[in-house]
Amino acid sequence: MRSHKLSSLVATIFFFCSLLFNVSYTHAFCMAGFGTDCDVEISFKSVPDGATVRDESQGKLGTTPFVRTFKSEINLNLTYSKEGYEEKKKSFYNVTSPLLVMLELQKSPLTYIFVKTNPPGATIEFQTIDGSKLTLPQFSRIEGRQESSHLMYKVEDNINRLVVIMSKNGYKTRRETVSIDAKKDNLFTFPLEKVSAELNIISNPPGAEVYEKTLGFLGQTPLTKEVSWDEMRRLSIGKDIDTASVLTMHFTISKTDYKSEELVERFPLDRENLARTINVTLADEVPLKLMVNSNPTNADVYEKSLGFLGKTPLSRIISANDLARLTHRENNDAGGSISCYLLITKGGYTPVEHKKVLSLKGYNDSVQINLDQK
Repeated sequence: MRSHKLSSLVATIFFFCSLLFNVSYTHAFCMAGFGTDCDVEISFKSVPDGATVRDESQGKLGTTPFVRTFKSEINLNLTYSKEGYEEKKKSFYNVTSPLLVMLELQKSPLTYIFVKTNPPGATIEFQTIDGSKLTLPQFSRIEGRQESSHLMYKVEDNINRLVVIMSKNGYKTRRETVSIDAKKDNLFTFPLEKVSAELNIISNPPGAEVYEKTLGFLGQTPLTKEVSWDEMRRLSIGKDIDTASVLTMHFTISKTDYKSEELVERFPLDRENLARTINVTLADEVPLKLMVNSNPTNADVYEKSLGFLGKTPLSRIISANDLARLTHRENNDAGGSISCYLLITKGGYTPVEHKKVLSLKGYNDSVQINLDQK
């Protein structure tokens, strides 16, 4: 009698539970933990939403948030996964009542490479180990700042080595192979070597003086000079040497008794090797030759500025130094000619003064003087 009353009481309780929770009588019976052929309702949620939920034996179950019904006493070995987040696993055994599975996902650490150069401002490029160009997404370490010194690059997890190429005008391009640690910030700092222009000037004949318009006297040929970066800055007055692509030098190469040569050389600054060899052949200067003959011979010949020239018959080349003294005396640039004021003397004869105009076109000028006995 008591057993019958207890069964009736339990049945009454389940009936009111089914009305209260708006579930079937059978479901209410299962909620109470009775019976093995019952369904259980499991809710799957994640923070953030959009995680894929897989079970070890059943495969993909859905994408959060979602609800699925399973047979009672089910075992679940769950994996929550979402791109950009770390996977999370959770297992449940002998599930017989409704369940909420809520997992909070943590962002997966990314792999970055950050390259600094000294000095800063270099252009950064990347290549794979086999030499193929590699384009990496850029991110700024400081919001709104896009200078290269604040940029880092995201690297795919399957890349563990790459080539970094750093280039900057006025500095040698540097290539470095670096190893990448996954899921970390990889920081690399590289100094850059300044470019210097090695200049070699060879002349025929040697011994010529070399001048540059801005730098002045550089030396004598054969000349080897390293043009420093500071000297390049002097050569680039009015320009920004750090962004210039070409450096221009104006040379004058001169040697006594030879025609001077003026050269313009341009050095491309976007190259690593700025060595330059200049070969110059100097042409003979057409000489000015003064020829003085006297009758009788063996007379002394003097010039007002040059002094004693020699004895007749006289053949004298007017050197560049002689010409400079004659030009200075007349206080002009001589134009197309120059004057010589000659004095011819010989013992027992009356001295003769003679003005001779020499043509600067460079041919022989001859003077014939007849001396009278005293």
